[in-house]
Amino acid sequence: MATPRIFLQLRVHWESLANYKAPEWYEDAKFGEGDELTGIRFTRNKEGTVLYAVLLEWVDGTVRIESVNDKTMGRQQVAQISILGSGHPLKWEMNQDGLHIQMPREKPSYDHAYPIKIELHKPMKQNQPR
Repeated sequence: MATPRIFLQLRVHWESLANYKAPEWYEDAKFGEGDELTGIRFTRNKEGTVLYAVLLEWVDGTVRIESVNDKTMGRQQVAQISILGSGHPLKWEMNQDGLHIQMPREKPSYDHAYPIKIELHKPMKQNQPR
C-alpha cells in the first residue's frame, strides 16, 4: 500500500510544527504576510534560533519576505536558509526591502505549504522583526 501524500507532507513539515511557537513580534495574531491563501506564515523553534517562513503557495524565482530585513533582523543574524525536505542551502540577500530568497528550480514533491528554514547565529530578540 502506498503511503498517503498527507503523511509524506507531514514528515517534511514536522520540524516547523513540532515545537511550534508563534513569533512574539506578531502581536496582532496574524502571524504572517500577505493574504490567507497565498501569503507567508511564521513559526519558530522554542530556542528562537530558527525562524520558519511557510509559503502557502509555491513561488518561482525569488521570494521576498518584507518583515525580515536589515532593520528588523540584520544580515549578520542569518546563518543559513534552506527549504525543508531538501536540506540544500538557498541563495539569499537581505536589504531594507526584506529578505530575498532564490527558490530552487524544482518544486518539492509535496503539494501544499513550503516551509523555509531560516537558521540564525543567535536567538531572536522578542521584538524582531516588526
